[in-house]
Amino acid sequence: MSKIYLTLCIFLFSYSLIFSQCPPSTTCTTTWTTVVHDLDEILDESGFRATATFSYRINCDGDFEFMVEDIEVKDNSQYLDEFRIFHYSYSSLTEKVVLDYMLTSNAFGDAIYPVPPYPSTVKRIFVFTASCGIWLRCSYKLPNPKVYVCDTPWNGSPPDYPGATGQWVDHWRWHSCGEVCCKKVYELSTRLGRIEIQSKTKGRYPEDAECSIEHTFSGPRPTPDDPVQPLPCEDGC
Repeated sequence: MSKIYLTLCIFLFSYSLIFSQCPPSTTCTTTWTTVVHDLDEILDESGFRATATFSYRINCDGDFEFMVEDIEVKDNSQYLDEFRIFHYSYSSLTEKVVLDYMLTSNAFGDAIYPVPPYPSTVKRIFVFTASCGIWLRCSYKLPNPKVYVCDTPWNGSPPDYPGATGQWVDHWRWHSCGEVCCKKVYELSTRLGRIEIQSKTKGRYPEDAECSIEHTFSGPRPTPDDPVQPLPCEDGC
């Protein structure tokens, strides 16, 4: 099915570093502890300097969860890339802080929460809030006969598609679905005296979490001639 999209708007933004609004569990009420982590002081990195405030806890499954509450950038750290497009966002600063925090010896207090030797692993769960979105469609039927005006050389098929009641063209627009809580689960182990990441998975947290304005979108699928049905939201987890 051919699709016509609205103009893609890509914009830079001030990445939100306040993740404490995310409720990582509605059933686990274990207390969170706040710590300040000075990456420059611990790692002695002259090119990257930042101080991050974290909250952490051992959740009700016995796994180590942590959130980034705030990051104070210093010197060259302010030039790390950040961008957002639709419900996807990326902050190299946050990624760097999270990885350095996990992979720095004693950052979690290894005497209390040790990382076992390989091949055994332990979980570190990064909890954060992500945006949600959905592509909404407006379809219109073409008159008969149809007139095509295409650039040269145009090697693609016509922009319309056949439906039960005629020829259709789709117009798509992105719409916000609010926010959802997400997690990145890292499996860590120690090998040759270093902490290593053995695997990483990500998704909504909990798995059945819903975007804040889910269940408000519906439309005919897959073609305009088909019945109306609920439309699911996508997430930036």
